[in-house]
Order: sequence, then structure tokens, then C-alpha cells
Amino acid sequence: MNGYFDVNEILAEEEDIVVQTRVPLYGMGWLRTAGGCEEQEHNQGGLDDESDGEEGKDLAKDQTVKVPLWLARPLLRERQCKVSFPAFFDSAFLEKLRSHPFAVSLAKEATEYYYEFAHLLALSLPAGSENQVKLKEVAMDVFISRMPEILLAAHLQGHDAEETKSKLTNLERQLLQSAKDEMTAKRKWANTGTNLHRFAPYSADDIPHYLRHNENEDD
Repeated sequence: MNGYFDVNEILAEEEDIVVQTRVPLYGMGWLRTAGGCEEQEHNQGGLDDESDGEEGKDLAKDQTVKVPLWLARPLLRERQCKVSFPAFFDSAFLEKLRSHPFAVSLAKEATEYYYEFAHLLALSLPAGSENQVKLKEVAMDVFISRMPEILLAAHLQGHDAEETKSKLTNLERQLLQSAKDEMTAKRKWANTGTNLHRFAPYSADDIPHYLRHNENEDD
């Protein structure tokens, strides 16, 4: 499973996030056109008034741009920018999930790599900071609130099963498949007495370390 999660983290880093520069970023003016934020279409006191986003131009302090997470992470670690958290990490979104875990399709309204995205973003924030702690708590709360429904979904068939699956992230679909595989193994054992390996719907190895309690999350 570790290889699977490594792949998901790589894909999660391709997701975009909005940041605001704390300092001038020399030679990174191309981000103004690469990101696609509306704010980028207006010059905001940039170091080069003639810049149209071409490579080699500079990005001024206090400019807002949208960048892939892989690029935002080193900028955040070096305190060269600050992050604008996506709406799918705020309290209103979390409240919707708490009211009914499947009222929201994380895959469509957030990202298919919701948990990996949260984990990688949290690692880019100052250790122990309020934002880092809050982000980890949000991801854990979402995961815990949705797991019972995911395990119940392992019993669904046909249209209901497909509708439920469409609302899941990649990680959740993997856990759902693991639960289905266990049910199949249990039925086979009950019928033949063979191929019994475990009855748990999933094992600890199926869940990434940052979504387990009492794990070191700074890896």
C-alpha cells in the first residue's frame, strides 16, 4: 500500500492552491499567467510594470497567484509566501460533512486527493502552528466521519454502489475495495473453509500513517 499512497501524494502535488507572496520572487513573473487568478490580470505594484507573465520577469511582494502544491511547498517552508486555504478545509465545509458524511462529494467539490493534499500542505506549514494543527484535525475529522459510511457501502450493489463510489476520494475508494475483498474472502471461507486471512474490513497498513492516532505526523 505504501507505493499506492506515494503515487497519490505525487498526484496531490499537482493540485493548485492560492498563495500570496511575502517577498519579491525574482524571475518568477511567469506565475502571473500560469496560475489563472483574476488578481493576476492587474499589475499590483510589480517590480516590472511591463511584465506580462513571461519567464524571466519578477513577481512582486503581496501578489496573489495560483500555483501547484509542489511549488507552493518550498515557498511556504521558506516563508516566502502565505497560503489561502481552499474552501474545502474551512469550518462551513466541515459542518456540512458532519451533518451527513456523504452530503458532499469530496472528489467533485474538493479533490480526489483530499487527505494527501491536507497532509502535504500541513507539512509545509510551521511545525506546531495553529494552521498546521487545525489542518491535521480537519483531515482527521473528515476521515473519521466518513469511514462508517464507506464500510457500509461495501454491502451496496448496482446503482447505489456506483453513486456512493463517485463521491469518494482515491484513498476512500481503495479502502472500500479492501472492505469488499474482505467480505468476499469471508464468504468464500464460510462456503469452503479456505483462503481465510483476516475478517477485519481493512488493516492498519491500508490507512496512511498521518490518518492514524498516535502516529508521528512529521514524516
